[in-house]
Amino acid sequence: MWKRLLGFAIPLFLLACSESKPVEQKTTVKTKPVKEEKTEPKFFLNNENAPAFLSNYLKENPERRFVISTRYGEIEIEISEKTPVHSGNFLYLVKKFHFYDSTQFYRVAEDFIIQGGDADSYLISGRKYSVGDYALEQEIHPDLHHKVGAVAMCKNYDKHNFGLSSSFDFYIVIGDKSSELQLQVHEREKGIVFSADRRAYYKNVGGTPHLDNEHTVFGQVVSGMDVVRKISEVSTDSQDWPEENIFMKVRIK
Repeated sequence: MWKRLLGFAIPLFLLACSESKPVEQKTTVKTKPVKEEKTEPKFFLNNENAPAFLSNYLKENPERRFVISTRYGEIEIEISEKTPVHSGNFLYLVKKFHFYDSTQFYRVAEDFIIQGGDADSYLISGRKYSVGDYALEQEIHPDLHHKVGAVAMCKNYDKHNFGLSSSFDFYIVIGDKSSELQLQVHEREKGIVFSADRRAYYKNVGGTPHLDNEHTVFGQVVSGMDVVRKISEVSTDSQDWPEENIFMKVRIK
């Protein structure tokens, strides 16, 4: 009995082992095509698009006060809405690029001005490239003049942008008191007439009246003129370059 069962079971086992395994069917996985991410082209300022863009930037952004930090202390300035292109430019550079951080006051003159906002370093050159290549049309406004603490843009003297405002370099006015004769000379040379209020200010307080109608004033120091004066008094070489670097950092207040 057992022999028969065993003999019967063995062939079944062999039969089971001899059966071939089912062939696995390969399935192809369909993958969705990868969508290429569209990147917007980089925006660079130039002489043509700068006026409209910067004016609009000033309208869309409410910040008007800034703090310039130096190792001599802090200078607080306020930009004017009467010069929308220049003021929008300063706001754009600070808010979008932190442009002035690590730039220097590279020219200082006691009782005259302190000037800065640019540098030849690799860092600043990279920022300038990111912003664009442009200059600004002058925005001379009768209510803004070169009184003590005025903030204005330097002027270009190269062939391409001669007479236009620099994109980056600015200065802060200190200035000394002017005599009536000096004011008359400036009026004759510049072809301008100082109002009674402006004439009185230049005579009693100070400023740099000979720069009126030449450079765009776009802001005013509201606190920290003592710091401006300290910077103007540092030791310099024969070209008014400070003997020690005076770095700045500008932030929105």
